[in-house]
Amino acid sequence: MVRRRYTLLIDCEESGFRSGVRFWSEALGAPARHSGDPKDPFIELPGAAGDMRVEMQRVNAPGRYHLDLYAPDVDAEARRLEALGAQKVRREEAWWVMRAPTGHLFCIIPDSAPQPDDEFDGEADEFDDEADDFEDEVDDQPIEPEPPQAYPRLRSVPNP
Repeated sequence: MVRRRYTLLIDCEESGFRSGVRFWSEALGAPARHSGDPKDPFIELPGAAGDMRVEMQRVNAPGRYHLDLYAPDVDAEARRLEALGAQKVRREEAWWVMRAPTGHLFCIIPDSAPQPDDEFDGEADEFDDEADDFEDEVDDQPIEPEPPQAYPRLRSVPNP
């Protein structure tokens, strides 16, 4: 598998773009940088990604993107981001679901949340193998599902 470059873009309506840049720059601790070209619609937030992970989550809602921000004290971080213009949507078990002034939903997750397995061997995973033979499996015996894992519930994509 070839590793690819990626960029997370936070799309903002033009009318709230300046305040959106200010909020996300402060929220992520990343000074904003612009090319200087007045026609350039992008503002870079260098260093904002830090050790950002890209994950997929199954939800019973329309697909969308959201950020999980990690903090040692989720309540203190929620107060800090409220002062920057975010709104609390709801408290979940151990985290806050928030709405940025740009309308984007994000979560504040405790730093103590377990990390996924960091070992990546560069090989394709089981989904790649299954995708190649999907049509052939229709007539085969059903595959036994893995037993459920006993992980604590830590994240959720909120319904708007």
